[in-house]
Amino acid sequence: VDVQSFVHQQDTMLHGEGRNRWFDKSFQLIVLPTGRAAVNFEHSWGDGVAVLRYFNEVNDDTKKAPLPVETTAQSAPKKVTFEIDAGTKATITKACQDFDKLTAS
Repeated sequence: VDVQSFVHQQDTMLHGEGRNRWFDKSFQLIVLPTGRAAVNFEHSWGDGVAVLRYFNEVNDDTKKAPLPVETTAQSAPKKVTFEIDAGTKATITKACQDFDKLTAS
């Protein structure tokens, strides 16, 4: 087992680069380019069982069901742009720097 690769995969599944994880959401399905996947979810003491059961059932269903038929999108995705003031940009930059320091150790 390549320990460096394992640690990188573990970090990717837990927190990524800290810029694309939404810990206020019920769950996040994280899929790597290699096809490896994980579920990262916010939970209280009893939520883990429900989320695990849900994803076990999804996994079981995907093994039984045929592959979906390719479809054409009804409309192209549209880029969303945000106007962020300088103070908010500074706060985001500081948060990114703090996250990078925290996860570098």
